[in-house]
Amino acid sequence: MGVWMGGDLSRPLVFVTALLLAIALGGVVAPVATANSLELEARYEVDARLAFRAGTLSATTSVRVTNRTGKAVGRLTFNLATLAVAGVTLTEVTQGGRPLIHSIDDQTITVTLPTVLATGKSTTVRIGYGGVLRTDTVDKNWYFSKVGGIVTAYRWIPWLSRQTAFARPNFGTPLVTATSPSVKVRIRTDRALQLATSGRRTVATRLSHTFVATNVRDFNFSASPHYAVTTGRAGAIQVRVLSIRQPGNVMLEWATLALTRYGELVGPYPYAYFTVAEAPKGASMESPALAWVGQHVKPEHLPLVVAHETAHQWFYGVVGTDQADEPFADEAPTDFLARYLVGKRRASRCGLARLDLTVYDYVGRCYYEVIYIQGGNYLDDYRTRVGDERFWIGLRNYYRSHRFKLGGTRQLLDALDRAAGPDGGGHAGRFPRYYE
Repeated sequence: MGVWMGGDLSRPLVFVTALLLAIALGGVVAPVATANSLELEARYEVDARLAFRAGTLSATTSVRVTNRTGKAVGRLTFNLATLAVAGVTLTEVTQGGRPLIHSIDDQTITVTLPTVLATGKSTTVRIGYGGVLRTDTVDKNWYFSKVGGIVTAYRWIPWLSRQTAFARPNFGTPLVTATSPSVKVRIRTDRALQLATSGRRTVATRLSHTFVATNVRDFNFSASPHYAVTTGRAGAIQVRVLSIRQPGNVMLEWATLALTRYGELVGPYPYAYFTVAEAPKGASMESPALAWVGQHVKPEHLPLVVAHETAHQWFYGVVGTDQADEPFADEAPTDFLARYLVGKRRASRCGLARLDLTVYDYVGRCYYEVIYIQGGNYLDDYRTRVGDERFWIGLRNYYRSHRFKLGGTRQLLDALDRAAGPDGGGHAGRFPRYYE
């Protein structure tokens, strides 16, 4: 994806076709510029069927969209990463039972409303799809896979977003989504499974489970008949670990420690529960109230991986960012917190580089070495320079002011500088995009 992001010459034709069809149907289409849905409020209800034996997953999502932007909206953009990863097939895009004009570009579904959605008004759109789960973890195939007896479904719910290219020259995360106040997910299965999700289970039978979540910017799950369950607490937070090969007691120990310590340093964890689940090779990943730890993680690296994915509860989960455009704001504070907790700071194995580029501009392994390692070291060096007290005040202020909203690199650094006073600043060399 990256530096070669280019225009799609088919888009004008798609839009003209949609416009003519909408006019024929008596509808009105808003201008192209309205197709950024990050500012809209959405509530999600999902009915999913997981055929574990066959390795298939289908889902129908009802999205209640409310327009509080102050301007009319004629199109909605949804992110569905499984379109890019697994090539799932859409089976329904409707409003009130009537088909809607829509187009698919990479991982984005653009839906044209037959009548513009005025400010203060709501509408419900239904999107259904089905697909075969991948059987390997190449690149991001584990977003939608069944490998080693574990099903993983990541970014599998069509979620309001904006156009974002999926392809990138590294393993970065090219996604951006806003927080939803309400998500309800029912997952029906063909055999008894243990499920790890971003929600709290409200209904459970042998083959059907319903979960609810509030203030989450996505909702993911993994499932397996082989999971063993270990439970504990971090203060009032219920912690649940689902494991197969990895030591559940070790994951529980570091998850509870991280939840407690990050809460003290940065601000309170917002949910009453947290789940850590083993995932296939390569699938260590964060979700709101959920973290995956890959089976490939070695014992000596397990504390750092659990600490890192738990830190994402604060930065990406509560304070969101455009992970494609500003990966520093997503990964640098997260890796800094994890290494601060575990005591594993190290030097970068790549040359010193800018920290303000997009995910599309970093190549190969140097993405990790620059954004994670150099980014985390930059924040740790800043902490040493301005002192612990002022640094943590700045980080807490950033966390509090962007709670359940979208933050970013400039917002983070400015919050640190306001708390640091005259000892702050000095960012132009590594962040010329924002400070020159």
